Amino acid sequence: MPDIRKAGYGKGEIMDISYLETLPEVENKPGFPLQEGERLVFLCRLEMLGTEKGKLISAAGWDCFLALSNRNLLVHNGAGVWTCDLAGDLVSCEKIERRTLFFKPAYHFLARLKDEIVFDNGRQKLSGFEFYFEKKTDDMERFEEIMGHLFP
Repeated sequence: MPDIRKAGYGKGEIMDISYLETLPEVENKPGFPLQEGERLVFLCRLEMLGTEKGKLISAAGWDCFLALSNRNLLVHNGAGVWTCDLAGDLVSCEKIERRTLFFKPAYHFLARLKDEIVFDNGRQKLSGFEFYFEKKTDDMERFEEIMGHLFP
């Protein structure tokens, strides 16, 4: 059986979120709702956002943001905000090196959740997110670095 930690997967019970406390705070430009004591440590625009099955829930041109706080993963697709507890809800995050999307190269990460999320007034479900980056950027590399610390 392969070592799932080395493959880019993790389990919530081994996640080390204390690393996030060492990161500097970033400006909350999209205005994500934060709890007392919570602060953003990573923020970027995404090219697109999809479900774990590849269904798009935000396309290019929408205001789509991915953020990490010292407690949560936050996703804004232009229509609403998803907030997922990093240690309790996120079970893995895998980088997909490169794939072609609409005839353009795309880099993305697949983040799997412990439980399904129901959205769109109960009409749709997801058990993970695909975060699409148009190309290799500093934001993409920073997100990969942070995920490497959370899932050692």
